Amino acid sequence: MISKRQIRKERKHKRNKQKKTNIKLKRNLFGHLFMAPCCYCRLVFLFTELTIEHVVPLCLGGTNDPSNIALACEPCNNERGKEAWSQKREINKKYYEQYHTQHRVENREGIV
Repeated sequence: MISKRQIRKERKHKRNKQKKTNIKLKRNLFGHLFMAPCCYCRLVFLFTELTIEHVVPLCLGGTNDPSNIALACEPCNNERGKEAWSQKREINKKYYEQYHTQHRVENREGIV
């Protein structure tokens, strides 16, 4: 059995690894820019203030391919990230309801 501490440690390691990957991607793809617009609100920011935006989020099967990457300001990127997680939650819920017997309606009749 994996402890909560090990799970937290693994998640932190994955976040740090993704952060390093994002920094490298940002430098390689957009390093020649000094200022750039946010891909959503179109306000212009310094390059260092912008974050990597995955057009198709990683949690929904997106990749680090250059065609899937854009620059976004932090508020826009965070708002979009919340939407992606809620979409993933809905997809998972539908999947479990469809394929797992403990979530099926016919098995809930006896439960009050």
